Amino acid sequence: MTTKFSFFWIIIIGVTITSCGIFKAKPGGKVYKDKLDEIEGTRVYNPETGKYEDVKIATEKLDTVSWTEVPESEHPPITNETGSSTDLIPGGTETTVLVDELTDLNTEKKETYNVSLILPFLSQNFSSSSKISKFSNWGLQYYAGTKLAMEDLENSGVKLNISVFDSKGEYGKVLSLTSKPQVQEADLIIGAYKKDNVKVLAKFAKENDITYISPHSASANISPNNPNYLQVSPTLSSHCKAMLRHARRTFRPEQIVLVATKNTVETKRFKYFNEENRKLENDEKAPDLKTLLIPADFTKVHEDSIKPYLDPFKTTAFLVPSFSNETFVNNFLRMLNIAKDAQPVRVYGLPQWMDFERIEFDYFENLDVHVTSSSNFDFDSNQAKEFKKKYYSNFGEIPEQPAFLGYDLMMYVGQALNKYGDKFQGYAEVVNAPNLQHRFDFQPIINGKLDDASGVKPTVEQFENKQVYLLQFKNYQFKKVN
Repeated sequence: MTTKFSFFWIIIIGVTITSCGIFKAKPGGKVYKDKLDEIEGTRVYNPETGKYEDVKIATEKLDTVSWTEVPESEHPPITNETGSSTDLIPGGTETTVLVDELTDLNTEKKETYNVSLILPFLSQNFSSSSKISKFSNWGLQYYAGTKLAMEDLENSGVKLNISVFDSKGEYGKVLSLTSKPQVQEADLIIGAYKKDNVKVLAKFAKENDITYISPHSASANISPNNPNYLQVSPTLSSHCKAMLRHARRTFRPEQIVLVATKNTVETKRFKYFNEENRKLENDEKAPDLKTLLIPADFTKVHEDSIKPYLDPFKTTAFLVPSFSNETFVNNFLRMLNIAKDAQPVRVYGLPQWMDFERIEFDYFENLDVHVTSSSNFDFDSNQAKEFKKKYYSNFGEIPEQPAFLGYDLMMYVGQALNKYGDKFQGYAEVVNAPNLQHRFDFQPIINGKLDDASGVKPTVEQFENKQVYLLQFKNYQFKKVN
């Protein structure tokens, strides 16, 4: 019989799990799971009732990453004036010293590292008659991926003590967890899903000088001047700039059109593209890219308004930084599909488009849609196939995106800790960890200028994963493009 999420009730009550004690070899050389064999099939043991109860596995979609945009009047923009982010990543003595001077990080290497994992299992909502919520499913899948990574790390000699807690998705619960000895004595904290809970942990990590990784939230300005905070999900700015960089590999600036509705916050995102274009042009005075502003009332819009932006001899690239307005995106694609006729076009969008439900796939196919993504969506590699087999063998379920993320991040973190110590973030780019779907390129976000003549020392706001993939919709599926 296949074990299916047999660890559910173990993890939600906050049992401390030691990686070097989870997987032990039987005399025959096989591996068994210590403390995790009491639950079989689709039934889990509920310690409150003393009975095994049926669990209905979630089948609904999981929310994708959402972004929160903060007015510049409240938070000044974070800028990196060095020209190249790699100037700040250790690749030699000078850059190593630079990061150390900016962050005051002093790494310590240990034989064993304590890691606290805080995830939204939402055990308070569990009952035998209810379906596991999408957020609980995210936490379960993420932890399952982490657990498989712990086995591989253990086999490679990396020693981690993992303490697992249920955040319950509640601000107060997360706050109370910071008083737990396992959290206070952690070398690394990973977790939380909601922005408010991420803020709690980031603040605690800053005050207690503990490295903290947020695996989901993509919001900017979570914790100012906090080099202990590492953000896995790239910000909206990073997605827009990656979109522009990819477009510029093929198109000249005059072939690119930025698209948004009139009088909306989306037009403010145009600055990300124009800033990146000036950097690529190496010209601070390079003109802004062309813009196409569409009225919110689509009854006043006609496809003829798009035709002037099309070139009969060259491909036109439309960059659309809209992630929450599915109606707008759908209507724009519909009009462009009519207006283009036989003229070549390409449309760039954001990762949320992959979860839109009302858009015709023919539009994606006909308009050569490319979207940004923090995952490469490669399910066909040999490594991904082996992972899926192993995951199903252990848990009786097909792994979803959170499982791949949990595995990739824990493998990265384990090797980073083992090689560079508890403050590994300054060396993050040179960590060569295997990855199934995610590569991590943590770079320091600098507030201020490194060469400021006033002598004011710039600060590190945080470390952000800058790795953004481009996926192309072709043959009715999304695939990574080089």
